[in-house]
Parts: sequence; C-alpha cells; structure tokens
Amino acid sequence: MAFCDQCGKEMREGAKFCDSCGVASGGGSEQSVAKQPGAGPVAARPSSSKTGEKRLKFILIAVVVVIGFCAVFWKHVPGLNTFIYKRRAPEGFAYIPPGQFMMGCSKGNKDCYDFEKPAHKVKITKGFYMKDTEVTQGEYESVMGKNPSHFKECGDDCPVEQVTWHDAKKYCEKTGGRLPTEAEWEYAARAGTITRYYWGNEMDGDYAWYNKNSDGKTQPYANKKPNAFGLYDMTGNVWEWVNDWWSENYYKNSPVKDPKGPDSGDYRVLRGGAFDARAVESRVSFRMGDIPGNPLSYFGFRCSQD
Repeated sequence: MAFCDQCGKEMREGAKFCDSCGVASGGGSEQSVAKQPGAGPVAARPSSSKTGEKRLKFILIAVVVVIGFCAVFWKHVPGLNTFIYKRRAPEGFAYIPPGQFMMGCSKGNKDCYDFEKPAHKVKITKGFYMKDTEVTQGEYESVMGKNPSHFKECGDDCPVEQVTWHDAKKYCEKTGGRLPTEAEWEYAARAGTITRYYWGNEMDGDYAWYNKNSDGKTQPYANKKPNAFGLYDMTGNVWEWVNDWWSENYYKNSPVKDPKGPDSGDYRVLRGGAFDARAVESRVSFRMGDIPGNPLSYFGFRCSQD
C-alpha cells in the first residue's frame, strides 16, 4: 500500500499523482516529480488555499480601484453631486449647489442705488437647502402657537407677516434651520442669471406679486412661476428677513468667500420686494434694512438648512 508524500493519504497502486491533493508523488518515498517521455518535470497543482488567497487579493485591489474611480468621478463630473443632494432635499426645500456669481447691481442696470454697488464676485463654497416658499401662516402657527399676520383672511397658505427678525430667526432654529445670509439669498434668487430679475430685464407679473397685480395684499404661495432652482416668490409677496446686519457700504469691502455681513449694526437686511413694492424695488439686487424688532405687514421670511 502506498501513501502520498504530500498529504499522507492512501494512493492507488502505481499512481503517479495523488487523487486527493493532485501532487506528483513517489508513493511512500521521498517526493518525486513524474515525467512524461521527453518532457520536463511536471509541476504540482496549486492548492485551494493559495487560490483563495489570490482571489481575495484580486477582490481587494478591484475595490480600491472602484473607490478611487468613484472619488474622481464624483469630483469632476458636473451635476452628479447636485443630482444626489437634490434627491436628499428635505420636504419643502430645494438644494442650492455651491458656485459663484456677481452680487449687486446687474450689468447695464441704471436703476441701481449706491448701496447695491459695486457689483462684486462672491463664492458660495458649500451647498445648502432653501425653503422653496416663504413660511406660511399655517406653518408658523403650528410651530409658534400663534399667527401674528395682518392678512389672516388670506388663509394658511399665505405668507406669514408682521414678524420681527427675532421671530423669524427663532422659527427657523426651532425647525432645524437658520436664516440665509444675504449672499446666499441673492445667489439662490438669481439661480444663475445676471439680469435685473431672475427671469429677464423687464418686470413680468407671471413671476411676482407686486404693486401692479397684488390687489394691495399678500397672496397664496406658489401661484407664480418659480426660478431655475425651483424657488417661488423670491420676488414679491413679502419682504424676507435674512441674517445679515445692514450696511450701505458693505459691498465695498465684502469678502469673496461666503460673506456674512458686518459684525454689528442697527438694522437687519430684507430682500425680495413685496406685494406693495414697485418694480424698481423688486429687482433681484435691491436691498434694504430695518429695525430687527419691527413687525410690519409686508415683512416675512424663509429658512435655509445646511
């Protein structure tokens, strides 16, 4: 009876290879290598453990290559990360991707005031979410337990107004958000445009409630056309509080990256025009300031989230 020199198992009499491990064996003596006439030595078959190790190494290398490819693909393919974040946007919010724009007086616009100048480059380095409508009376009352609006008869779907800057900030924080900065607001409102309004250079009542079509009062949300980011009423209906302190001269010294406004001041910034605003005051670059504790029937807001 012969036994394999490699695995020790019994071999068939006269066999040159072990049926169990496939290694050439002399059958009970020192391992030999079987030869065919005129051929070189016959190599042993690789063991299953070695084959498994090779497969594992190949899989690990493939995973590393795929991860590296995806990282490069994510960074350099335009719109891919925007598409992903759009799908993850909280209900009622639109994703605003990072980017840069010219903030302030639109090129060729002779209606601009000094506090809209100079036009200057701004970079928004991080994407964020912005509420696609102004906060409504129904939303505000459900969170704050009261409805301070002057135009209550307009209903739950109309923007809340007669809110102070402090009220707006408190609501946004209670709902997991914040007030947008002035730069974020204009960047989101322009949505890639460089014109007086985010639809063109002439006022168009299909996009905004203002003094020529509002009947002197607020109107239900989302009844006008949105901008390219899917935001409604960024022009008209109610002025919107933003986080920044007001300064007439801030644009002269504004940083390029993610400006947050002056460190202090007496007034807070409002943007976007309102139901009683003229067309010139409804331009996307127009800005004004008011006392943060002043609640007026044309002051509202919308929130943003990181």
